[in-house]
Amino acid sequence: MRNTHSPRTCTGGVISSAIILISWFAAGILMFYIGYLVFRGLGPLIRVFRGGAFAKTDDVLLPLWFHTLYLLIAGTVLALPLGIGAGVYLSEYVGENRLKQWILTAVEGLAELPPIVYGLFGWGALAPYLGEGKQTLTLVLTSAVWLLPQLVSVTYMVLQEVPVSFRRDSMALGGTRWQTTWRALMPYAGRSLAAEALEGMARVGGETAPVIMIAAAWTSLPGQPLSTLPYHLYRSAVESLDPASPHNFGTALLLVLTSICFQGAALRLRKTGISLTGSVHERERGRWY
Repeated sequence: MRNTHSPRTCTGGVISSAIILISWFAAGILMFYIGYLVFRGLGPLIRVFRGGAFAKTDDVLLPLWFHTLYLLIAGTVLALPLGIGAGVYLSEYVGENRLKQWILTAVEGLAELPPIVYGLFGWGALAPYLGEGKQTLTLVLTSAVWLLPQLVSVTYMVLQEVPVSFRRDSMALGGTRWQTTWRALMPYAGRSLAAEALEGMARVGGETAPVIMIAAAWTSLPGQPLSTLPYHLYRSAVESLDPASPHNFGTALLLVLTSICFQGAALRLRKTGISLTGSVHERERGRWY
């Protein structure tokens, strides 16, 4: 008979209990933070929505929110065709060689760079040539460049997860490589790519460092053209006499809710997508080669 009181069983029980306790403790800290943010910021946020969406003052959050969403959507629209095209080319048209591995390694490294590096790129490479009247365009291009390596890497990985039988059967039916990619592979990869794009928008929308770097290129101009929720929150906390004002908590709550909405939409897309789970034999992973 198995000894239920053996040292190994007791040690496993202690480790399991410690893991559960740590998990609940971490979840409690997160829930306390979210609850405190809601408690301090919900009132100001409700007053903002009651005040109207088209006020022209910088203290109203809705115009800043609309501007932030505009920048996120514009940057994503610019990055999506380039990122997906490059990922499709690397996955389906380039043979396995050392140069391809170097390119994939470089793309993955670019995707992991800190946001301030892309802000430095926008400040040093884009702002001097676009001019003072193109602050919004500079920020959109910087966001697109930031999203580009992430989309390339994700597109490549998602296409590699599609079973090789999809390619083989499509080619056997007379489809070209492009028809196979577009009609057989992309329907499976489309939801995952859309989910990754939404998650990338959530990450980009919450970053302040690139906006600060780009704003530094025009120190003589007011910050209104570059006003986004994270940048507005940063300036309010730094320049205000009361950093813990209700307005700042309302801004933070709106930023968190926006990120949660993007992440929730991405999670929903992943759950409603076609699952490719199963054993290795069922999935039959592979490539053309």
